[in-house]
Amino acid sequence: MAIVDQLTRFFEHRKDAAEFVRAYWPQWLVTLSRAEDAQEDDYIFFVGGRADPDGVSPNFIVRAGHFNEVTKNLLGMRGGQRPTHFFYVDMWQTADAVRAAAKREGVALGERFFYALDDPRCEAKILEELGAHNDRITRERKAGQPRAVKAKTLAPAEVRAIFEEARHAVLQ
Repeated sequence: MAIVDQLTRFFEHRKDAAEFVRAYWPQWLVTLSRAEDAQEDDYIFFVGGRADPDGVSPNFIVRAGHFNEVTKNLLGMRGGQRPTHFFYVDMWQTADAVRAAAKREGVALGERFFYALDDPRCEAKILEELGAHNDRITRERKAGQPRAVKAKTLAPAEVRAIFEEARHAVLQ
């Protein structure tokens, strides 16, 4: 919810921000795991955009990881591919804000929000959530819900690629 709260200011409706977070669940959760592993605030969830030639439809560029990784990736893009506008969510600061709010309310949270990247439960839980997300999108599409038409689904192989990329980045 904290990520949705931060994204809401960039979307017209809170529901759109929530759908965006659901669509990129694996990326932001892996990034949160990496931020908690490193215990530093340089891990971000980045969303950039470029308007289509019609000037209306945004083309999203989503990156998640260490700030320097994301920046290097963006600098490697040709000028016409780079986002013209963007925002990012600092995962560690967001986690700290959630912990502080919980503490003010007298709620004790554990040390981590999610499993460590090298914990097998991390990938298993994300794949479980991915299945639930894809099932929900399929049901909504069959029911003819317009929001589901635009919703993004991922295959397990794509999620495993996200993990491999994150693990490779950690080793460097």
